[in-house]
Amino acid sequence: MRRGKLNKFSYLLIIISALFTVIAYVSDQLVIRYENNLRLNNFNYQNLNTEIKNIESVSSTLSDLEMQSYSILINELTQRNFWIKNLFIMESDKAYFKDIRKDLDVLIDRSFPVDNIKLRARISTEDLIFNIINLRDSFLPVFDKKIFNDIDFFSSDEFRKKLSVIGLINKNPNKFYRVKDLDDLLNTVFDEKYLDIELAYWWDLRNFRLLLTENLYNEIEKLTPVNEYIDKVLEDKILVLNDIINKKNRINTYKNYFILTGIISQILTLFFLLLLFRSLIKQKIF
Repeated sequence: MRRGKLNKFSYLLIIISALFTVIAYVSDQLVIRYENNLRLNNFNYQNLNTEIKNIESVSSTLSDLEMQSYSILINELTQRNFWIKNLFIMESDKAYFKDIRKDLDVLIDRSFPVDNIKLRARISTEDLIFNIINLRDSFLPVFDKKIFNDIDFFSSDEFRKKLSVIGLINKNPNKFYRVKDLDDLLNTVFDEKYLDIELAYWWDLRNFRLLLTENLYNEIEKLTPVNEYIDKVLEDKILVLNDIINKKNRINTYKNYFILTGIISQILTLFFLLLLFRSLIKQKIF
């Protein structure tokens, strides 16, 4: 049986089917390309998001430590002269306060208020030293974070070194009447006979605490530009993260567009192939 020839309509259907096949193929390739871009974008997003969280953690911890520092400062400045003033007043006229105790029928040999002030001064000094040392050590894990490697205007080692309670007396000998160094002060004030030491030692203790407070304030103030730097870095990285998110949305949009284009192209390819087969059957090509 003689086979018929393809007419122009059949050729047109073949060309259209081939065109939509090419479009479907190109769309599939573009989807693969955008999938790769999306994976790379997600990788960058995860890395940057993790970095931002780390920086936010540093900023938060640093702020908490600053708040602890100012809490120590406020507490110390509030009572800086309270105990020394009372001690001087009571010790300056022991006979007067002895008569008061006698009038009140307080039959004790020693002045309990004076002893209590000295005891509280010792305890609060011990707490102050402990709090500053603990605060200094708490900064160490923060300063080990990567972001501090990029800060050239601040030395974390110098910061922690200056927060040390050792050496303050040696650097300020004119502020002390009796003690020569920290060991001398602590050995005297924390001796079991501390209730009987002369007032000059208690004055030295008061000056030592003021030096600790002043030194802590000066060092904590150095963290202000550090916080500003970290906030600026954080702000810049968040902007970059937003750009990555926007890029991710664009990639998803394009990917979905080409997925839809590919599906429609495949459907149209099948549709025109069916028309072609129908035309061929009618023409009895087979």
